[in-house]
Amino acid sequence: MLIGAGAKVLGPFKVGDNTNIAAGAVVLEEIPPDCTAVGVPARVVKHKGVRVDCLDQIHIPDPVSQELCRMSHRIALLEKELKKYQKTEYEEQNERNYEDENI
Repeated sequence: MLIGAGAKVLGPFKVGDNTNIAAGAVVLEEIPPDCTAVGVPARVVKHKGVRVDCLDQIHIPDPVSQELCRMSHRIALLEKELKKYQKTEYEEQNERNYEDENI
């Protein structure tokens, strides 16, 4: 077993033989033999040298970008509504001016 610097194994469970735990990982559950575990909380990424799952670091959602998109959409809707009210107010003002001139 190899435990990287700063890794923590928290709990009363077994960590399998020939297991690697990455530096800084926090292990909260049992790790099977011949595995490599990384992350917080630690998850198995390799079993007998073969990747267990695809860790797609490229296509993860960007919450900041998503929120900016939502805000941009909301601003566009509010600007459209504001223009509608400004147009209505402008038309009412013109009608009042027209009535004042014709009195």
